[in-house]
Order: sequence, then structure tokens, then C-alpha cells
Amino acid sequence: MALKVLSILALVIVLTASAAPAEERAVKKEIVQMRDHLRMHIEELDNRIQQIRTMQDNWQKRHEELDQRALQMDADYQKRVEEFETRVADHMKGVAAEQPEDKAEEEEEDVKDADVDEIPHKPKHKQHYHHHAHRSNKDF
Repeated sequence: MALKVLSILALVIVLTASAAPAEERAVKKEIVQMRDHLRMHIEELDNRIQQIRTMQDNWQKRHEELDQRALQMDADYQKRVEEFETRVADHMKGVAAEQPEDKAEEEEEDVKDADVDEIPHKPKHKQHYHHHAHRSNKDF
């Protein structure tokens, strides 16, 4: 764009130097029109540059917001992981604390079961046969 402007100005200077007085006015008018046209393009470019800078600033702000959000989410995640690990550790301690009681209860049950097993039981069917046998002796 700047190269175009310089080439146009060089052309204007060359034309102005070689032009006759009647043509000089036409050339000056054309120069003014070109200058106005160039100003209009410069304003458009300035507007576009400003829009791009605004977009860039907005993008940068959004990027920073996303970075902050990501850091916050990471911190929240780490906190939840630590809370979960603490809960698991507390639960495991509770389970470990309950196990000796469970073992003591199991041992008591084993002792009760052993006591019951050690008591001799007379089978009823032997009594029946014995009784039956006794009766048959009386009959003879």
C-alpha cells in the first residue's frame, strides 16, 4: 500500500513538472482527488487496524480468563482428590479399627461352637434300639 502511494506521488511530481499551465490545474485537481482517496483508504486501514487490535485485546482477555478458569478448575480438582483420599484413609482406619473387634467376636463364637461340640450327645436312635432290645428280653 505504501509503495502504491509513493509511486502515485512520483507520477504526480513528474506530471506536474512537465505540464503546461492549463494542464497544471487539471493535474492539481487530480492530485487533490488522489490525496482525498488515499486519506479515505488510510482511514479505512486505521479503522481495520483498530478493529484488529480490539479483537486481539478481547482474545487476550478471554485467553487470560480461560487460563484463570483452568487454574481454578485444577485447584478444585486437586482439593476434591485430597478430600477423597482423606475420606478413603479415614474409612480404611475405621475398617482397621473394627477388624480386631470382629476377630475377637469370631474367636468368642469359635469358643462357643467348640463348647457345644465337646458336649456329648446321646443319639436318640441308640436309646430306641436299647429300649427295644430291653423289652424283648423281658418277653423271653
